[in-house]
Amino acid sequence: MSTLIEEVRDEAAMTRAWLANRVAELREQDPDRGNNSVDNIVWIAVIAAGALVVAGIIIAKLREKADSVNLQ
Repeated sequence: MSTLIEEVRDEAAMTRAWLANRVAELREQDPDRGNNSVDNIVWIAVIAAGALVVAGIIIAKLREKADSVNLQ
C-alpha cells in the first residue's frame, strides 16, 4: 500500500513540475498573454450596458405612447 502512495506522490510531483515548466514557457513566449481578454470583457460589458439603456428608453417611450392612445 505504501508503494502505491509513493507512486501517486511521484506522479503528482512530476505533473506539478511539468505544469510549472509549461507555464514558464508560455510566459516567455508572450508575457502579455491573456491581457486582451480582460480588455475585451470590459468593452463588451460597456456595450451591453449601453444597449440595455437604449432598450429601456425605447420601451419607456413606447409605453408612454401606448398609454396616451384613446381607445374610446
